[in-house]
Amino acid sequence: MSSKKAIFSKTGYIKGKQCLKALYLYKHHYSFRDPIPAERLMRFSLGNDFGILARKLFPDGRDATPSHVHRYSESVALTKKLIQDGITTIYEAAFLYQGILIYADILTKLSSGWALYEVKSSAKVSNVYQQDLALQFFVIKGSGLDLRHASILHLNEPLTENYKDQEIESLCQISDFTEYCHETYSPIQDEILEMKTMLAGSRIPTIQMGPHCHDPYTCDFIGFCTQQVNPPNEGLFKD
Repeated sequence: MSSKKAIFSKTGYIKGKQCLKALYLYKHHYSFRDPIPAERLMRFSLGNDFGILARKLFPDGRDATPSHVHRYSESVALTKKLIQDGITTIYEAAFLYQGILIYADILTKLSSGWALYEVKSSAKVSNVYQQDLALQFFVIKGSGLDLRHASILHLNEPLTENYKDQEIESLCQISDFTEYCHETYSPIQDEILEMKTMLAGSRIPTIQMGPHCHDPYTCDFIGFCTQQVNPPNEGLFKD
């Protein structure tokens, strides 16, 4: 597992797949980002809570979460040590490969090798979730771990208010996407190269606004791009 500097994470990768300009702004001009809506923050919180709850399906694991978000090398080193020490279940295992940093929700060792589980607090497994999982598979395999299985642990149906009182086994199911991860392994390599090349440039990519600004997510830089399209005092009735 490399200790080199991270170029971007799986969040950046998903942004780059949606729009290379969004990834560039995210990495080089983060302050241009729109305020995060309260609804999205609530979804983040719900997802984190469910992720902790899902660990009950894989008990007695060790948590590799770093002491601070920017101390990812600490987490990468701890993950490596835990594996070397024979720990068979790790939460938030960190891997850095080709400058791509990922944290695996649940990583557990089976008799046939290691298995990866990405936890999602949604009843629907979207294509974005599969892409997220595939990138993790790419990074972990590239780091040298004998990763054999990759799955998404997700809800059977939307959560109710009393979900924490229910048995975790009744709330969720596991969908295997190992074959999908193998199929997308080489294309991911090409995508990462394209993203790295773009990020090394000195100019913001010129990409026009369009349907991709809201697909699969509403972009964090809509405000910035809208201002570029319609600069202040540059309309028909400018001063």
